[in-house]
Amino acid sequence: MVRNVGQLFYMRSDLSGNNTQTFDEFAREFGFEPSGVNDYYGLVQVQVDRLRAGGTALGPSHERVFQMALNRLADPAANCSEKTVNLVLEPAQAPAPARHIRGTFDFVRDNMDLVATLARELAAIQMSAPTGKSLNISVCYAQEMNSADSAWGPPVSGDRSSQVNGFVETFIAVRELFRQYAPAIRFAFSPGLRADRTLSGIRPYWPDTEFGKSVDIVGATWYVHTSKQFDPAAKLLSDYVSYYEHANKPFALDELGGAGGSLNPAVYRDNDAFLDPMLEFVGDLAVPLEYVTLFVDRQKWGCDASLQFLRPSVQPLSVANPVAATRRSLIGSPPRPRGPWMRNIPAVRAWSP
Repeated sequence: MVRNVGQLFYMRSDLSGNNTQTFDEFAREFGFEPSGVNDYYGLVQVQVDRLRAGGTALGPSHERVFQMALNRLADPAANCSEKTVNLVLEPAQAPAPARHIRGTFDFVRDNMDLVATLARELAAIQMSAPTGKSLNISVCYAQEMNSADSAWGPPVSGDRSSQVNGFVETFIAVRELFRQYAPAIRFAFSPGLRADRTLSGIRPYWPDTEFGKSVDIVGATWYVHTSKQFDPAAKLLSDYVSYYEHANKPFALDELGGAGGSLNPAVYRDNDAFLDPMLEFVGDLAVPLEYVTLFVDRQKWGCDASLQFLRPSVQPLSVANPVAATRRSLIGSPPRPRGPWMRNIPAVRAWSP
């Protein structure tokens, strides 16, 4: 459906705003059924309280998402052999004042029993898939850890070493518990790629001293808001791919969102006009992507999305579109051996252990 992309996932709520849209609901709205779905789990006190009161690590809303995927696998009319749930673990519990140095990651370290129980529950769900069918689960731990916008992100100014160390230490610890209790679940390294982010700001977060066992997928979230952001955001994505290509691990985008409008005041519109050229740019990357999650919420990144350009019978949007024209100026022609997207983008030294 998209060049260079193995599977499309989605994130979109239903009309009530309280639940994730089902696969069938998404297909009725947009004309195609994705292979997977994102879900978001907070490593927060309410989960700990439920578990210690004799309940489960997964709450009802999360259980519903996994059951939705299992039901789709069991439905003969769906005719699918596998589905994926991409679970984003968010260490969002506000730290106690006396423990602010390492931020929200202290809470994770103090509640590893919650993480272990979550891993066991997810492994059991995965094993309950219908015979001959597969429920794949991937985990994004503390995604966008390089962004001060998140509760677990770095300080806006000053020394960020404690926050970086907290992320790295807990990423490895959480990954090892999942390896013990849910060995079939894979983990993604998933920084935020934006026009105002840099590759040098991402590198310290890599959780292995070399391309080792903690990371299974080199992921990221990629957002563009207004055409002014397209060039720098696209360059960062291409730099990121170049730098981590020698990890010899699959690449993916755990969220992709685009919108026009304005930055100040913040206005979001024209999602398709951005999503189409963004996916075209992804199609020109030097490496294939295992999956891309379309983040099409109802407020910003999917407020007026139709995704008609993803339907097989619909032609891509015209390059007269200013964002598509921006993409064409980045890509140029003829293509370079490492991919046409590199033509006007300086080479970045690849990381090597």
